[in-house]
Amino acid sequence: ELLFLDIVRGDKPVRALLNARTTHVDARLGKHYGISNAPSEGFAECALPDARAAGVLGHASMLVATSNPTRTSPVKRGKWVLQALIDAAPPPPPPGVAQLPETAAERQGLSIRELMRLHRENPDCASCHVRMDAIGLAFETLDADGGVRSLLDGLPIDDATEMPDGTVMR
Repeated sequence: ELLFLDIVRGDKPVRALLNARTTHVDARLGKHYGISNAPSEGFAECALPDARAAGVLGHASMLVATSNPTRTSPVKRGKWVLQALIDAAPPPPPPGVAQLPETAAERQGLSIRELMRLHRENPDCASCHVRMDAIGLAFETLDADGGVRSLLDGLPIDDATEMPDGTVMR
C-alpha cells in the first residue's frame, strides 16, 4: 500500500509499480528482504537489493498470494501477471488435470522447471502454459514467502525463461 501511495502522491508514472527499486519496510520486512538499513521503528523507504525483483512483482505479499502452501507456483504467478497486469487471463484448466507434486520426495529429483516442461507435453495444457510458465518461472529465485534463494531441493534454480516470441529473459 505504501508503494502505491508513494507513486500516486509522488505523481510518479504508473510503470513505477513494476520497476521501482525502492520499497517501504519496517525492521521485520527489511530483514526478510535483506535490507541492512531498515528502520528500527515504523516504515521507511529503502533501496531494494539487486537480487529482488523490482516493484510490486518482488513484494512478498504478491509472492505469497501466488504460491502454494509448501512451494512456489510458476503457474499461479504467471497467471496473476497475465490476469492482473496484462488483462489477458488464460482459460480455466481442463477437468482432471493433475497438479504438480508438492514435496521434494514426490518431485523425485526433478526441478519445478522440469516438471513444468513435462506438463506442457500434454497438448491440452501446452497452449496456455507456454505463456504462464514463461512468466512464472522468472520468479523462481523468490521462494513461496518472497525470500531470495538460489537452490531448491539442492538443485540450482534456473530463472531464465523463453517468452512465446523466443525472447530469453534472465
